[in-house]
Amino acid sequence: MSLHSAFRFIFFFCGTYGLAVNLMAQASSEEQILLIDEIGVQYEILWAVDSTYNYNFSEAEKRYRWFKQKYPTHPLPYFLLSLNELWKIFPNYQKGISDQALEVYVDSTIYLGKRLYKIPNRSLEGAFFLASGYALKGRRHGLRAEWAQAILSLKEALDYFRKCESYNYMSNELLLGTALYNYYMIWLPKRYPRLRFLSFLFEKGDKYLGLNQLKKVTEDALFVRTEAQYFLALIMEEEGEIQEALILSQYLSEKYPKNAQFSVLHMRLLYRNGYHEDSRKLAQHIYQEAQHQKSGFGANQARYAAFLLGILSIRLEQDSIQAKSYYEKTWQYAQETHKQSKGYSLHALWFLAVWDEKRGDLQAAEEKYKILEKWAEDNEPMKKKLRERRSKRKNSRVEIFGFSLF
Repeated sequence: MSLHSAFRFIFFFCGTYGLAVNLMAQASSEEQILLIDEIGVQYEILWAVDSTYNYNFSEAEKRYRWFKQKYPTHPLPYFLLSLNELWKIFPNYQKGISDQALEVYVDSTIYLGKRLYKIPNRSLEGAFFLASGYALKGRRHGLRAEWAQAILSLKEALDYFRKCESYNYMSNELLLGTALYNYYMIWLPKRYPRLRFLSFLFEKGDKYLGLNQLKKVTEDALFVRTEAQYFLALIMEEEGEIQEALILSQYLSEKYPKNAQFSVLHMRLLYRNGYHEDSRKLAQHIYQEAQHQKSGFGANQARYAAFLLGILSIRLEQDSIQAKSYYEKTWQYAQETHKQSKGYSLHALWFLAVWDEKRGDLQAAEEKYKILEKWAEDNEPMKKKLRERRSKRKNSRVEIFGFSLF
C-alpha cells in the first residue's frame, strides 16, 4: 500500500449516508422530509446506493436527481450525487468530468449543510452533512495527492463529527466513522513515519477497538454494511487474516459483479489463499473487461490483472515470455494512470529490468533500474532490493580489481 492509499481513511464518513435518513426523522413536523413513506424511501435510497456500488451509475443518478428535484434545498441528494461521482473516478483515477461534478456536489452539500446547521432543531442534521461533506472533500483532495487540503478538510469533518457525538445520538451507521478513525490513527503513523504529525493534530485512536467496532458494523448496520465490509476485508488482508478477508471479498464480488474494485480485491485474495486457477480466471475476466472498456473497468484494474497474470504465467505455465508481455502491460497501465510508485507496478518493472540484464541488454536494464530508483521512494521492499543490487555490484567491481573487502 502506498502513501496515496494510506489516505483512504479520509473516506471514513462517506459510507454513513444511511444516518441521514434517520436524522431526518428527528426534524420538526413542519420540516419533515422524505417521511411521506419513510421506510419506502429508505429502501429506495438503499436500492440507488446499491446501484452505485454495482457501477450502474446512470440508474443511481436518476434516483438521486429525483430526490434533488423534490428536495432542492436539502443536502442529502447532493451528498448522494457526490458519492456517485466519487465511485466513477475509481476505475482509473484520471482527472476529468467526475472531478468537476464531485467538487460542485460536495460544495453544495457543505453549503446546504451550513444552512441546516443554523436552523433550531436541525443542527444535528446539519452537522452530519457538514461532517460528510468535508470528508468527501478531503477524499477528493487525497485522490489527487493534495495532502494539505485533504488534512484541512478532515479536520473540519472531525469537528462536525464530534458535534454529532455530543448529541449522544449513536448508531451502527455512525459507528463506522469511529471504527475507522480508531484503527487508522494508530496504523498510519506506524506504517508511514512521515505521517506521525497526525498524532499531534488529532485525538489518539485505538486499533483493536476500531477493528472490533468495524466488525460490529458489518453485522448490525443496514445502510453502511457494504462500506464496512469492504474496509474490513482490506484491513483483514493487511493484518494477515486472509481467509476471513476472502469470505468478505467473495460476498462483495458476487453481490456487485460490475464493481471492479471488489473484483480486484477478490482476485488478489484468491491468489493469496492459494486458489491460483480461480484467481487467474478472474484476472482474465477483469483484464478483458478493461480491454473492452466496459463501464467500471479501467486501466487501473487492467494494471492489477496484468500483473497477476504475469505472476501466474510463470507459476502455472513456466511461460516467462508471456509473463514479460503482461509485465510490460502492467507498466504501460501504470504510466497511463500515474501509478508508477505502486508495488505491482514497481515489481513488474523490476522483472523487466532483470529480463534485460540476463539477456545482455545492460543499457536497457540500467535505464529501468534508474526509473525504479525514482519511483520507489515510498516502497521499502523495492528500496531494499535496489540497495542489495547496488551493494552486490559494488562488491563485484571491488573484487575485480583485487581489493575484496571480505
